[in-house]
Amino acid sequence: MKIIRKLLAFSLVMMILLCSGPVVPHAQAGAKGEISVKISFDKSSYAAGTPIKVSYEITGGSGSYKDLYYYCYSVDNGTLVEITDGSLTGAKGSFTFSAKVGQEAYVFIGGYDTENRQFEKESEHVTITGSVPAPMLTADISFEKSTYAANTAITAKYEITGGSGTYPLIEYRCCSEDNGTQILVKSGKLTAATGTVTFSVQYGQTAYIQIDVKDSDGRYTYLQSESVSITGGAHITPVDVSFSFEKSSYPLNSAVTAGYTVSGGSGSYKNLWYRCFAVDGSAEILVSEGDLTAAKGSVTFTPKAGQKAFIIISGEDASLGIEFNKESEQVALTAAPAPASPAPADPAPSDPPSGQPQNEPAEATEQVTLKKVKISKVSAVSKKKIKVSWKKLSSKTRKKVKQIQIQVAADKAFQNIVSEKYVKSSKTSVSVSGLKKNTKYYVRIRAYTEDGGSRYVSPWSSVKKVKTKK
Repeated sequence: MKIIRKLLAFSLVMMILLCSGPVVPHAQAGAKGEISVKISFDKSSYAAGTPIKVSYEITGGSGSYKDLYYYCYSVDNGTLVEITDGSLTGAKGSFTFSAKVGQEAYVFIGGYDTENRQFEKESEHVTITGSVPAPMLTADISFEKSTYAANTAITAKYEITGGSGTYPLIEYRCCSEDNGTQILVKSGKLTAATGTVTFSVQYGQTAYIQIDVKDSDGRYTYLQSESVSITGGAHITPVDVSFSFEKSSYPLNSAVTAGYTVSGGSGSYKNLWYRCFAVDGSAEILVSEGDLTAAKGSVTFTPKAGQKAFIIISGEDASLGIEFNKESEQVALTAAPAPASPAPADPAPSDPPSGQPQNEPAEATEQVTLKKVKISKVSAVSKKKIKVSWKKLSSKTRKKVKQIQIQVAADKAFQNIVSEKYVKSSKTSVSVSGLKKNTKYYVRIRAYTEDGGSRYVSPWSSVKKVKTKK
């Protein structure tokens, strides 16, 4: 799953570099109106290493926004340079960065409105002067032969050149392919600019290597070798996810339940998670998301707006390294019928299993206002475990707050959430285990409560970074 996301993200950026004009990956339109992001620079040209001021304004959608972020890039001799990133606190404002290398620079700004419509916008490109282009960052990957028997050693030589000449990050993935299904065979990090990688393939008809490289100036590139043929490789059954809704149409504000079954591959799966969406015009609204613990079960969510709804289930084959991302059919959403007489108050919802709510809580309204919870410290306890601590809530606040929600993600935009926990409001820390060693994670927390059958949340805390131990 992580590999697929990274490759898709990089493909998007490279497509942007090759095409003119801004790209909006998540076009947003619908009943609430299109979300618009205006991005402007104070100049069209900057000297290398001098401050670049960016102004922005977000409008449309629900009119209120959350989880706002930005990424700053430059382009040097055709190679993407990652400069900096961060969080934004308002729908209108400015920030600065500088590009020490490259001939042009630009930024991405993205986030969600409070009804979970996602948006992202790329700015125009400005010119950078005074930077001498570095040789293009690239890698040469070659195999000893063009054909290998299954379960025998495959050795590939690689050589990375260009850029700054120093490469603090080199990651590789050895993959095979069986009838269009990618199988992750081996992955890891490399410490030298030249060397060899050896692996063997059990499944598939072809094999290849992918290498990600980042140099000391932030230049980043992704390269894939040619494919070699595999003889005698076994075949696999592709991983599939089947969905079954109870009905083809649901009223708004009513529960939508869908059964699911994951099958194929080795029959064992990990990192299963779901996302439930409503479609309002051309906008996709994230209604709820969470982890799944079984290959077969059901998911329930309650859309409050939109004309259609659907579910996406993602995960990874635990043995074969096959990552999958399957989308259900769309069911219709209809206006809720008006009651003939005032409806009685809903009973208080029961506590969710394992301390987790069944649906993602709605953003807080003026009836219930929760203050932001502040993270005091995030630390790495071991190779696969971190500890998150936060400031103790006052006794008055603890009475209002039902639980604290903690999210740990592999990316700053929290599109790849690897762990989510809910703990009592009286607690001031929690440990998160099952992470990968020597890996950077992002952490955020917030408070949530229930009142009159509705759930409310505070704004997210500031995002904290942590890296697990080696």
